[in-house]
Amino acid sequence: LKEERGVVEDSELTSSDLKLLCETYKGLYKNAGKEFPQDPTQQLRLAIDAVFNSWDSDRAVTYRNIHHITDMLGTAVTVQSMVFGNLGQTSGTGVLFSR
Repeated sequence: LKEERGVVEDSELTSSDLKLLCETYKGLYKNAGKEFPQDPTQQLRLAIDAVFNSWDSDRAVTYRNIHHITDMLGTAVTVQSMVFGNLGQTSGTGVLFSR
């Protein structure tokens, strides 16, 4: 959507763009035969489950093998409140790998 709108940062998208993006993702969910959960607690639970379920994915196994990380360590989830969201170069979200 950013490329289509000719923008670089998420913060450059309009509220209408973001609503469209949300509807697009909900459509993908619906195409998979599911309704996107509206309850934030259920959304969080599903996100946490996705992290734990990804531990044995081909990509995760390959990553551990490349970096000589044993599969006996496990994975973890940290849940924290976002204060400012994606407002520009000094804000953001991400995934952290530690050893």
